Amino acid sequence: MKNIWRTLVVLVLLLPAVASPSFAEYIRDFNVKINLEKDGSFTVNEKISYDFEDGYRHGIYRDIPLSRKVGEQYKNLNISLVGIERDGKRDDHSTFNENGNITFKIGKADATITGLHIYSITYRVLNGMSTFDDHDELYWNVTGNGWKVGINHASVEIVPPSGVPVTKSIGYTGAYGSKDRNYQSSVVGNIFYAETTGPLKVHEGLSVVTAFPPNTFPKSVLSDKSVEEMQSDRNALVYLMILVSLGILNIVLPIWILVRYFRGHKNARFGKPFANFELPVTKDGDRISPAEAGAIDTAKLDQNDVTGTIFDLAIRKFIQIEQIVEKTSFLGFDTSNRDYQIKQLTPPPAEPLLEHEKTLLDRLGSDVKLRDLSSDFFTTFDSMEVGVFKELVKKGYYLEDPTNKINLYRFFGVFTFFFGFPLVGIALFIISTRTLGRTPDGDEIDWKIDGLKLFLSRMS
Repeated sequence: MKNIWRTLVVLVLLLPAVASPSFAEYIRDFNVKINLEKDGSFTVNEKISYDFEDGYRHGIYRDIPLSRKVGEQYKNLNISLVGIERDGKRDDHSTFNENGNITFKIGKADATITGLHIYSITYRVLNGMSTFDDHDELYWNVTGNGWKVGINHASVEIVPPSGVPVTKSIGYTGAYGSKDRNYQSSVVGNIFYAETTGPLKVHEGLSVVTAFPPNTFPKSVLSDKSVEEMQSDRNALVYLMILVSLGILNIVLPIWILVRYFRGHKNARFGKPFANFELPVTKDGDRISPAEAGAIDTAKLDQNDVTGTIFDLAIRKFIQIEQIVEKTSFLGFDTSNRDYQIKQLTPPPAEPLLEHEKTLLDRLGSDVKLRDLSSDFFTTFDSMEVGVFKELVKKGYYLEDPTNKINLYRFFGVFTFFFGFPLVGIALFIISTRTLGRTPDGDEIDWKIDGLKLFLSRMS
């Protein structure tokens, strides 16, 4: 019985390994060559043998820190990419700066790769050397510590300018800040070599320091802020400029919009209207209907314009309006219903009708009660409005039907109000309540209509 239980335990322990075979990508070799120049610049070539094993990936990222603390200051590097290859052929890549690093993103978003691939990354570094009173030096993080995979082996070859010796060297392995020295090094001629003596784990790397005689290279430049801090300052300045610009636009733009509108307003050209009883007519002496007068004044057709048209048709004897009373009472109280009966009359001779007036007469029919119009009169109202503006455009008082333009101004007014430009939104909404698209002739007629309204208000 014990043997049976032991066998079951072993099977259970082995089952995960059998059911889901594991794989782990890693870097087989990370080989770096650095060629130093007398002007203090140097070129770095990295050959990274990256084994994806059975995993499918789009490519790799290479992050390189751009700042290193030197005392209370920072040495900030200027790195420019020379070229990137994969397996001896140019590979797709992009470069961006983020969090104080320069990052090379290598690979295609729409393609995956697997197995072993050799990446070659070449870049040029400015302000990478450090200069001191008694020596010059290159401090270089060979592999970086940002890799999320292990590195089986890493090596570096540093080639100084001809005749410049390496006077001293030291190296470190492990995580950032580690003082481990699991590496071996040598100097052949004036060329420095170093390689790890064991694998590096995730986020572990190899760094080396090589010293040279003083004044070998130009003096390095130190800064009070790191690249990340300077990027943050620049971003803050950009955000501040955007906010200031938005603030200025939110004040200046609405003022400009309103000034531009009111500068062309009729009062600026004709002065304030004065009371007069001159009925407005067209240049040809034709009458302007109540609905046309209302639409010229407000850029829309409203209930008063329709009412005015009904009374105008009655005055011109196209219809007859009678008040009717249906007498009823309840508990001695008068609950009679009062309404108006509209009857069409024989049209007067030689009395033409405008399009919107014909539309209204067609809806009234031969005999109708006013309360019976309320159910579907909105369709007639819309047709009348279209007809009125068609006539006003034809007579030269509007460039086009302003309805769509008014709705557009209101839409953008609401949009800008809630998306950072409240004063602009208010300005646009104010203009949307005014007349849009009215011509100078339309402004002149409207000025006369205002005078007539002023006269009638004083007479009431």
